[in-house]
Amino acid sequence: MAEEISRGLADKILDKLTQHDKLLEGINLAMIKINGKLIDHDDRFEKLETGIKDFALTHFDKIYYKLESLEQEYKILNLVVKNLEQRIANVDQRLGNIEVNMVKREEIIEIKQQAIDLLKRIERLEAEVGIQ
Repeated sequence: MAEEISRGLADKILDKLTQHDKLLEGINLAMIKINGKLIDHDDRFEKLETGIKDFALTHFDKIYYKLESLEQEYKILNLVVKNLEQRIANVDQRLGNIEVNMVKREEIIEIKQQAIDLLKRIERLEAEVGIQ
């Protein structure tokens, strides 16, 4: 009887182990499918990552090119502004000289007028005194 119990118990254990083997086999097949899908997803993510990198790097290259171009334009404009400032300073200096010359001319004209007035007064005085 003990032998029958042992044999029955062994059969039950064997049945359970067989069931577990089948379950593990199913789990193994599922894991293989999951692994295949993970590999597929990895490939997809890798392609996406490469695409995004290419896209981003292309745009960054365009941005850097544009920034470089803007920097060159800035340097050129800066030189042009300095040149214009120098030219304006020269024009201001020339205008100042012209103003000084105009003042001098006005002073000369005024002095000439005073001299003419003095000559007229002298002539009048000479005429009054009788000197001719």
